[in-house]
Amino acid sequence: MEEQAEAISALIRDIGESGRDITDEELQRLRTYLAAVSLARPSVARVDDGAGGLMWEGHILKGGDWMPRLAAKYLKHVMLNREWPDGTTIEEYAESLAEAVQDPTGGVYVERDEDTWKVTCVARSHRWTGRHGAAYIVVAFLPAKDPWLTGFQPDRGLRYITQDQLRTSGRWLRRPR
Repeated sequence: MEEQAEAISALIRDIGESGRDITDEELQRLRTYLAAVSLARPSVARVDDGAGGLMWEGHILKGGDWMPRLAAKYLKHVMLNREWPDGTTIEEYAESLAEAVQDPTGGVYVERDEDTWKVTCVARSHRWTGRHGAAYIVVAFLPAKDPWLTGFQPDRGLRYITQDQLRTSGRWLRRPR
């Protein structure tokens, strides 16, 4: 598993620094790894301030508390922001993120964020569009550190990916169709 993580990190660094195109085989390997390994790996995130006061697994949450990343992002983007359809379970949220990452019509964007290479997968939200959802699901990763960062539906669409002033360099490895 560790060797696989290192190989994916090296692949992203090579593609990012060299500017070369990603092959179809490399892209498939990247998508599979991100969906099957990175998304499934346990990690933690802080509870959004807006989720403070909500009950989760028998505990009343406070903004800033640490909890499993999947649960924290689910509470923020599904329950609070209502980007996914009402009634979406945490399992369905996780499924929708994996589908977006593996969608062959979806895009993959690579960028240097300070000193770390970041990979952002984007795909149309289709059936996962909620009351305040958008046209795309975005799932962001830091392969060198191996966590996934977030999964949400940006109201700015693809501009969210390409027009962030904090980014120092970035390009589409595959544009979404």
